[in-house]
Amino acid sequence: MLGYNVQSLKYHKFSNTGDSGAVVVGRDGRIIGISTSSAGPTDKTDMTYITPYHWLVKLLKEKYPDCFLYNIVDD
Repeated sequence: MLGYNVQSLKYHKFSNTGDSGAVVVGRDGRIIGISTSSAGPTDKTDMTYITPYHWLVKLLKEKYPDCFLYNIVDD
């Protein structure tokens, strides 16, 4: 779910309990990163931390050079 609904002009929580480890995808379908944690005082706002995918790819390729990961496309 997007944190801001452009049709209703209202804010919504971006993530919930148990979402850690979920893939975060942009509107264009590309992987942005992995959700690592979140916190928020209400059901309408929150703060979500995301580990960038490009950083994860770099670390995984160093540890497992023959692994298959989705390609990162730079614009």
